[in-house]
Amino acid sequence: DNLNNVENKNLLRFKEIFDKISDYTPLNFSYQNGFLYFTNLENNHIYSLDLKTNKAELLSNNKVGNFLVSNKFIIYQNLNDNSKLYALKTDKTHNVKLTDTSVESFIALNNEILFFDANNNNILSALNLLTETIESYNNIVGHNLKSDSRNIYFVSSESLNKLYSLNRDDLT
Repeated sequence: DNLNNVENKNLLRFKEIFDKISDYTPLNFSYQNGFLYFTNLENNHIYSLDLKTNKAELLSNNKVGNFLVSNKFIIYQNLNDNSKLYALKTDKTHNVKLTDTSVESFIALNNEILFFDANNNNILSALNLLTETIESYNNIVGHNLKSDSRNIYFVSSESLNKLYSLNRDDLT
């Protein structure tokens, strides 16, 4: 009965019953170190939500597409800048542009960010964060890049939208 009174689009935490923890309507979210990071459906801005206090804080006025949280940074598509990649420190002290090209999807891999370059026929590219150089893999064209601890997954644009996997070590 209590479930019928809870709006499905709000953030909830399960205890004995569901507890509403925010009035925001999240589009995407990620958890790290006691915080939920989410984009608000109403404005596509990114927020952090402290799960101890349930206090939400606006992190950027940029409109955010896909994002991931890696250590103390949020890597995100900046929709205000044609889906180019940006990095935002979770404490809001650092916000920089990472690519001059639009990005279809991306993942973090060690000291690199792999992405499908939307300005270059969705060719897989790798941004080395240490050297700030980009390497392209012209033989891999696709979209919807994902990863787990061992493999990279993507949908190939050249093979009738078939799903492919690639071992992380095979990129070299």
